[in-house]
Amino acid sequence: MLKNINVIIKNYNCKYFEAGIHTLIDTIYNKFKLQSEYIDRVHGFNVIFTQGHFNPFRIRNKNVIIMPVTVDIQTVELLFRNLREGSPIDLKEVSLSNCERKILVLFILGKKDNEISSTLSINIKTVSSHKANIKNKISANTRIDLFYAFNEYFDH
Repeated sequence: MLKNINVIIKNYNCKYFEAGIHTLIDTIYNKFKLQSEYIDRVHGFNVIFTQGHFNPFRIRNKNVIIMPVTVDIQTVELLFRNLREGSPIDLKEVSLSNCERKILVLFILGKKDNEISSTLSINIKTVSSHKANIKNKISANTRIDLFYAFNEYFDH
């Protein structure tokens, strides 16, 4: 079964990066005959390319895949081929608990750990622990990687 794929490119601020990522996406669109204007929220996928250094992942129970722009072309081509053909996707599925989701939303809104702690009435160490667990889920090293990865998901 052929699936429709929508590609979203976010968080770039360099003209060289912009030109390179657009060339990459144009190549992929042409190779796999994708329709850039088509969004199928039931059977299709939204692939979001963003800055950051983390492993590509899929949000559990959602048709959303988050990929860093640093991913190699072979991985991107394999992903698009498998998506287009309806083949299994070899990406880690990430699920977030309700508490993790609340912490991430506040973090993305710019709240500091102590503000998140008081807003949610939980210990500051719990906030730090949940953020560390989420970073481990996507193999992110820094807070900014966490921001880039999930900012697009919550924005989308």
